Amino acid sequence: MKRKIRILTLLNLAFLTVLFSCHSEKKVINKDLVQIDLDDQLNLVNIKVSKEAINFSLPENLKELKLEKFEDFNADTKKDMMVNFGACGTGGCLYGVFFNQNDNYYKLVFLDYLKGFEFEKDKNGVLSFNSYEEIRPYNPIKLQVTKYIFDSKNDEYKKDTVYIEK
Repeated sequence: MKRKIRILTLLNLAFLTVLFSCHSEKKVINKDLVQIDLDDQLNLVNIKVSKEAINFSLPENLKELKLEKFEDFNADTKKDMMVNFGACGTGGCLYGVFFNQNDNYYKLVFLDYLKGFEFEKDKNGVLSFNSYEEIRPYNPIKLQVTKYIFDSKNDEYKKDTVYIEK
């Protein structure tokens, strides 16, 4: 009888140890990642930046962050986000592209002003985008086109080419 009690006690102790270790295990998240929650109904996002994040801070006086595009930008099978920060002026609106890292934690890979943009997908499924800006304000006869491509070495979007389109 004592042997059965000892075995049961050891099994209970082992079970509690496993249970405790599972509950006390914390998910390690890179401090440069931001948490993004998506409201599908309103097409809005809520970005939470940790106090430790050093590479990104939200622009001040933002009321709504609109989801512009929810698609796999870098062909890794995870849905990424392009967010419109709403900070608009004559040079366009401020946009950010965030790559999904895990769950709803994202890495900022692009932050700049875009105007009249469009997307292109290459043969590997990676998205690039062009931004169109009038050479003379409100005169669309000549446009400056800026192409942004994904640089996989630095894990960010960079300006690739700038040209004038007539």
